[in-house]
Amino acid sequence: MEDGLAHDFITPCRCDGTTKFVHEECLQRWRAETTNENMTRRCEICMTEYVIVRVCPPETGFIRIARHWRLPLMLAIPTVIVIMVFILRGLDGLTGYGSLSFFHVTNTGDQMRELLKTDIWAIISYYSVMYTYITSMSFFVILKTSTIYLVRKPRKYHWLMLCYDVGFLLTSSSFVYIILLSRIASSISTLYYLGTVAASLNVAVGIKYIRLHNAVLERMNKLNPGERFLTPECELTDLIAQSV
Repeated sequence: MEDGLAHDFITPCRCDGTTKFVHEECLQRWRAETTNENMTRRCEICMTEYVIVRVCPPETGFIRIARHWRLPLMLAIPTVIVIMVFILRGLDGLTGYGSLSFFHVTNTGDQMRELLKTDIWAIISYYSVMYTYITSMSFFVILKTSTIYLVRKPRKYHWLMLCYDVGFLLTSSSFVYIILLSRIASSISTLYYLGTVAASLNVAVGIKYIRLHNAVLERMNKLNPGERFLTPECELTDLIAQSV
């Protein structure tokens, strides 16, 4: 066999003949997918215990929330959003509702400005989707920046997350879509009625994205668990040499 392929084959047990050599990546994948936990540490044919040494630590950059905190957190999210809605409204009012100009709410800007002064539903709808949009984009930037330090193999992580990243950015930009629709229709209806729906969607998408982030890291640990198989007769000196 070719030299490049020969290095990928190992003899992790005492099997002989055609079953003596096995592709290490295939064995790791089989261990990750098997439902028999007893067979992850031994050969199912000769029953030899695998000699495994960890050569690189697993990915640990998970975003975990303790189970007893999940319900209080889910209940706190709407409260935080409502508080931020009125904080944003107060700050925006000090600037003469400059957010309308900043986000190019031009066709209906005057009408929306009047509603933001007195209409509670318009305030909640507009500022809730604005807040969740800004929060989602900020979270995305912070998470992607932190992967430089939290993820040991960032290039592989970003490749596996590529489709999820695109989906997150597209779905979390509902605030932009609503503004575009309001400009096209020259009506505040989309901002007035769809704002809270889009805000709820942003929260749900953010939670789903965190789960996908954790799932990708778990997949990376399964496909590349940082373990190497040694032959059963391997001495301690060989184990140290192969782990360097």
